[in-house]
Amino acid sequence: MDLLLLRGKITIRAVNWRKWSILWFIVPTLFLACRTAPPTSSAPDPTSTPLPPTVTMTPTITVEPTETPRPSPTPIRARLDIESQAISEEGVLIVNEVVLSDPAWVVVFNSDSGEPNEVIGATAVSFGVIADLEIEVDLAQVSETLIVQIFQANNANNVFQIDEHEPLSPPVVEQVDIDLAIELPEIEISSTDASVDGRIVFDSVLAGEDGWVVVHNFDDEELGDLVGIVHVESGLTRNVEVPLRWREASNQLVARLLQDNGQIQTYEPEIDTPVQVAQNEIKQAFEVRLPVDVVVFDQPLEEGFITVEKVTSPDDGWLAVYHDDNGQLGLIIGYAPIKAGLNEQVPVDVIDSAITDPMYIVLHEDTNPGDDFDLPLNDPPFSIDNQAIAPFSFGLTLSPYFIVRNQPLTMILEQAGVEVSKVYVEFPSWVVVQELNEEGEIGAVLGQTAVSPGLTRDVFVAVPADSSNIRVMVSLYLNSGDPTLFEIEEEVDIPLRIERSPIQVPITILSPEVDR
Repeated sequence: MDLLLLRGKITIRAVNWRKWSILWFIVPTLFLACRTAPPTSSAPDPTSTPLPPTVTMTPTITVEPTETPRPSPTPIRARLDIESQAISEEGVLIVNEVVLSDPAWVVVFNSDSGEPNEVIGATAVSFGVIADLEIEVDLAQVSETLIVQIFQANNANNVFQIDEHEPLSPPVVEQVDIDLAIELPEIEISSTDASVDGRIVFDSVLAGEDGWVVVHNFDDEELGDLVGIVHVESGLTRNVEVPLRWREASNQLVARLLQDNGQIQTYEPEIDTPVQVAQNEIKQAFEVRLPVDVVVFDQPLEEGFITVEKVTSPDDGWLAVYHDDNGQLGLIIGYAPIKAGLNEQVPVDVIDSAITDPMYIVLHEDTNPGDDFDLPLNDPPFSIDNQAIAPFSFGLTLSPYFIVRNQPLTMILEQAGVEVSKVYVEFPSWVVVQELNEEGEIGAVLGQTAVSPGLTRDVFVAVPADSSNIRVMVSLYLNSGDPTLFEIEEEVDIPLRIERSPIQVPITILSPEVDR
């Protein structure tokens, strides 16, 4: 069949099949070739210049790369974990856990009313989590409540100093209750009666180390003169006997436990310091019944009064003056109240017309406090083990004597000294002040003043300006040689005596702030 294209019409006529087959193959091929073959340009026009194709540029947006966010670490928060605990004699406090981001100090304070007081232990620790941290503490300063705080580390100093280290900010502080699981030093006393020779017995003394039990006057709860001392060994000691200078003692006393820090068994007040536990000194206050004692000198009657130098009484009572009735106690011609313990310079108003030479002094109880002296109905004489105490006698026949008391240094024209209120001597004499050691032995001469025969008041004895807080002995010496030189070393000037006993009185030169 033949395909004819005539004026837009297609005429088909029968043709040979082989010819048709070839035509069927060629037509599609030509059709495809017409579509894919590049156009063939004709010869260039010599009068025209082809323009380059116009390319339209599409702007592109540049995107800046961004950093992928990273999660920030959670900071370590410093903290302490500690529980109430007992502290043994090893002196170790245990902190259950410490959490730190940087090296630091864990510091332990004792506590006063919930506030940190003194540093009693400190340990440097590294950062991280520290379990069961052990801190050594000073047992002598442990209080019932401790405060534990974290401080910043100071690389310049490997020793903790409170003024060189700052607390962690914000503060990390914990409070812990403490039980001291150790036997604490103590002093126990139950019997408060002194023996006739002025000894007292403590039931027991428990000491952590060798030391001292010292006894002081304790009037108005103020530490006064030292009146007794004994050395004790480490451990428990029962029935500790302490000899008292009872003629100088008050009825209100306090016993203190001291360390023996210096030369063994040599009491050195400046370095033998008090034993303390939890900042509290080991001491025991008590009231003692002292043996009866009276110190009275022969003296003239002055304006109807006699003066009793010293009186020691077991309780509050009365001092009664009796006249002499053929060697026996006669009538009571004067009396004065006395308090328990030491009484000094006791004036007694007596009946002039009834005085005798000698006269007697007897101490009486005060069975009805607040009432007047009412013997024989009440107020019997003191006794010891139901035995009467012998009366103390004195006379009007004058013997050498003086009156002096404990006192701070007196300053006259920039010169320190001791005042003796009254001196009576029959011959030219010296009033002498000498050192006393802890055993009561007389030492170096600190000062002396010459006095003329008769009664002299307000005698001033110059002593070194550093003589405060010491015990001294005030004595009378005979001025036998050069009246302007005190010749004690040559034994020219010798002590005055009454019945072979030297006329002397121990006193304490007090600190300036202590009243006489």
